[in-house]
Amino acid sequence: MDQSLRSRTLWALLAWGAAWLLVGPTQAQEPAAPAPGKLAALVKVDLPLVEGADRTLKQALVRTRDRLLVAARAVGDAERPIVVLEFSPQATGGRTPFETALSLARFLTGRDMADVKTVAWLPRSVRGHGMLPALACEELLAGAEAEFGEAGVDEPDPQGVSDVVIQAYREVAAARGIVPEAVAVAMVDPSVELKQLETEEGVRFVTADALEAYRRNREVLAEQTVAAAGALARFTGAEGRRLGFVKYLAGDRAAAAMALAVAEDSLVERSTLGEAWRPAIINVTGELDVARARQIGTLLGHHLDAGGNWVALRIDSAGGDLTACQQLAQTLAELDGQSVRTVAYVAGQARGGAALVALACDELVVHPEAKLGAGPVRPAPAPRDNRPLAPPQLPGMQPPVERHPDAQLDAVLADLRRSLAPQTGRSWSLLAAMVDPRVELFEYRRKTTGEMQLMSPEAVAQLADADQWNRGPAVQGGGEELLLTGTRAAQLGVANHTVDDFDQFRRLYALEGEPPVLAPNWALELVEALASPGFSMLLLLIGLAALFVEIKTAGLGIGGVVATVCFVLFFWAKYLDQTAGVLEIVLFLTGVVLVLLEVFVVPGFGIFGLAGGLLVLFSLVLASQTFVLPKSEADLRELRRSLSTVAGAVLGLMVVVAAGRKYLPHAPVFNRMILSPPPPEERIIRSSREAVVDYRRLVGRAGRATTNLWPSGKARIDGELVDVIAEGDPIDRDAEIVVVAATGNRVVVRAAETA
Repeated sequence: MDQSLRSRTLWALLAWGAAWLLVGPTQAQEPAAPAPGKLAALVKVDLPLVEGADRTLKQALVRTRDRLLVAARAVGDAERPIVVLEFSPQATGGRTPFETALSLARFLTGRDMADVKTVAWLPRSVRGHGMLPALACEELLAGAEAEFGEAGVDEPDPQGVSDVVIQAYREVAAARGIVPEAVAVAMVDPSVELKQLETEEGVRFVTADALEAYRRNREVLAEQTVAAAGALARFTGAEGRRLGFVKYLAGDRAAAAMALAVAEDSLVERSTLGEAWRPAIINVTGELDVARARQIGTLLGHHLDAGGNWVALRIDSAGGDLTACQQLAQTLAELDGQSVRTVAYVAGQARGGAALVALACDELVVHPEAKLGAGPVRPAPAPRDNRPLAPPQLPGMQPPVERHPDAQLDAVLADLRRSLAPQTGRSWSLLAAMVDPRVELFEYRRKTTGEMQLMSPEAVAQLADADQWNRGPAVQGGGEELLLTGTRAAQLGVANHTVDDFDQFRRLYALEGEPPVLAPNWALELVEALASPGFSMLLLLIGLAALFVEIKTAGLGIGGVVATVCFVLFFWAKYLDQTAGVLEIVLFLTGVVLVLLEVFVVPGFGIFGLAGGLLVLFSLVLASQTFVLPKSEADLRELRRSLSTVAGAVLGLMVVVAAGRKYLPHAPVFNRMILSPPPPEERIIRSSREAVVDYRRLVGRAGRATTNLWPSGKARIDGELVDVIAEGDPIDRDAEIVVVAATGNRVVVRAAETA
């Protein structure tokens, strides 16, 4: 190597070493201070993307782009506004369809988004094809510990990725350049070995099969394997920052805002509240009992069914029935965040169960003096020191506003851990502290990023990176009631914003005019009354009893009318109460048809009657609940209530039937509807007549069946109508028959053609 080559090599190595020291694995580039008036907005991308989610996100991005451009023209800002896409993995699992991800990626790299700067923000680990639209943005932000890559895991066969998928990643990477093509390919194709090269031109990334061709044209000073063949490439945010993929490290909203030099408030997802959104307000005031919680859920469901997609819950409540509040919170948390936005606005207080409802919404906005925390529950025992929950001692005192049995409280706490906390993205200990003063809360900060969360020592101990969290000041000690002001809740990250009044709240979300307030009317109150467990049991009891009377009496009479009215009211109320649908109605009608078929067509009680009865009962149970199979403690409690309602109606029917058989034949009106048995004298005369009847004279005579003989029925023989029994195969009505045997009044016939 000559002197000039050695000199160039030395300078290149020195430059590379200096760059590595400046952007080491745990040090992010220090961003500039926020520039006044710099415009930005955030759009949340929930992962995995479901089929069709690209259309919803494109609409949200277009509305965000238009709003930012209008604001930029208004203030005369020549710099392109920033659209931040926060990629948020959900706990539901699943895979992102490649076609959906590619559609969104092409939109981001196309002309539609050319007037704004797109930034992909990955505060948590992202894998699968959700990486493709992230690579389509102009900059990449990531948490230091967040991992990204492994895009091929969403393929049906990760070891055999198609060339179409690989080429798509090449094209998107080439279009943006934030991640080299070789790196993008290594994320989706496990057969690729990724190499990092040190050259005179700087750091380069190539695949192993392209390394020799690269060497022929350029000098390689050093090389190392970044991702070995056989595994998909993945990187942490710190590694991506060191390798040059990640522009800034940002584990939370404050860090992202500082990195982009924008106001933190601008990185709150409210940009999609444009003309296509249809908002509404639901007032949540006073004590939340079961009826009120179901009423709020019904109002919410009706609004969404009518095309609404944005709801604000204006909360001022000290809580109430804990199970009802937890179920309402679960309903809110299960809404699809890509098509429905829920916001809780607390101007007064949200305590106990009402606090769970507020925290289950997508965003929480509070008045600075609002109260958020535990309700007036019973005193708790001494701190548990992370021991399992022990049943607290109940003091001898007057019952407070919110008092719950230990079993109910423990069941709700179990639901919070298993279901509500993962769906809301909040720590289960924060939610539990709203209803259980035994939970200790501390400020925990991650060592590497400074991210802060409110958690209990027990919750931290369950984390995989528990050693990375430092415990800070206590927010709530064991045995104390958690109570935060609105200002304090915002400082701790529990609330998203503070506003002074509702007008400021409307301006915060760009709501034009006064959104409609959803309130129950007389029809909804009637539906709720009919759908209540007590009234539902009464309707079922009357309907089943009337159906039994109709089956036992000939013709469609008062029993059929009453049964029809009762069951129509039952299913109508359950349908409007959002617990019954087409499935339940079809099952019920099918069951009734099978029972009638068994009674009137097929003699005896066999498979048709049994199957029909089971279908009827199954449909009634399903119509009284919101699920098919229980998946949580709350579902099990609702299942027990629905089973109790149906079982109560069936037991009541048995009592009514027993009483009816004993008393109705003697009642003045009902004795005309039911055939009474003949007097004893008439029964004796009929028996003597039947004993002397002899049909042996009809043997060999021909006749015609007047009913279906399956196997018994009636036939006309020599002009006389006789009860007969078919021998062998059943005989259809109007068929020619021949008498083959007769013993007393028992006449056996056979089809004429087989005689």
